[in-house]
Amino acid sequence: MRTLSGLFFRRLGCTEAEFVDAVAAAPDDDAVAAWLRGRADQAAIDAWNALLLGVHMRDLDERAAAQFREYYPMAHWGDDDLIVDVIDADDRVAASQR
Repeated sequence: MRTLSGLFFRRLGCTEAEFVDAVAAAPDDDAVAAWLRGRADQAAIDAWNALLLGVHMRDLDERAAAQFREYYPMAHWGDDDLIVDVIDADDRVAASQR
């Protein structure tokens, strides 16, 4: 099964374990960003950002949309919503319920 996280790790040239270790050791988000910039080519980072900021829910095939419904059950979306906004909305709802 393909996941957004898996795609992220492949695109930016790190493993999940390496990323988790870097986040755990970092004092803040800026340090994580610096770590990523040290590992990944800036063009790869720019391409990743463009990809995420350009994919709307209508762009997902039925299988991918079903995965989103499973992984992000607290967010409601329309076809025009960006996938990053759906993930963000789901995170906000989940955090408010803790």
